Amino acid sequence: MARREVLEQYAGRVLGALWTIGTPLLLMALYVFLFAYVFPSRMADRGGIEGSATTWILAGLVPWLGFADLMNRSTGAIVNHGNLVRQVVFPVETLPAKAVVAALVPQLIMTVLLLIYIALLGGGVPWTALLLPIFLLIQVTAMLGVALLLSTFTVFIRDLRELVAFFTSAGLFLAPILYRPEWVEALSPKFRILLEVNPFTHLVRCHRELICVGAIETPSSWVVLVVLALLVLSLGSLAFRRCHHSFGDLV
Repeated sequence: MARREVLEQYAGRVLGALWTIGTPLLLMALYVFLFAYVFPSRMADRGGIEGSATTWILAGLVPWLGFADLMNRSTGAIVNHGNLVRQVVFPVETLPAKAVVAALVPQLIMTVLLLIYIALLGGGVPWTALLLPIFLLIQVTAMLGVALLLSTFTVFIRDLRELVAFFTSAGLFLAPILYRPEWVEALSPKFRILLEVNPFTHLVRCHRELICVGAIETPSSWVVLVVLALLVLSLGSLAFRRCHHSFGDLV
């Protein structure tokens, strides 16, 4: 089902399934162009992989785009499949899980492209990239919890779709993805606190440590990420179990 969902996005296109690679490639190329050539003075390179402006931005952008894609897919995971939900024998929990897998495919492609880009820079891929499967396991745990929550709540509150769409657009600027945290701290220490309570700050920070830094410099962010992932999954599972009996009547 996840495979069909990914391929149906590009049904009728001349290149067809090749867009599953072409779309992430074009998106990453756009950000490389913008921050390497259009805005190089503000986001200046500091030397090495960690200091590369484009690598630093892309390493934060990749997990965010995966999560944003998942959130947008989740709001329609159940309400868009009423014919399946109303079948007594169909396991409805498959639908949020399908959204997770479908959103993960572009992220995996972008991760591979990013590692190739880093290798082409000549600095070599950090050994910590070997820990990416652990990071992805934590992220998928959180994504499944979010998918269960959003898909469940959207059955009762259809306006949630528009709210999630707005958040995924604004969220790019709420976490330190396109800017460095010290810029915010220079404005006011209170703003830095707002960044630290943002779960996506820890998500992009942990991913950057594996891709750019080559070392785990903030173990606290990893602990926060694991705890939040398990908490969200627990809450999502609880909400889904309590409400799934009503889905057939509401969709």
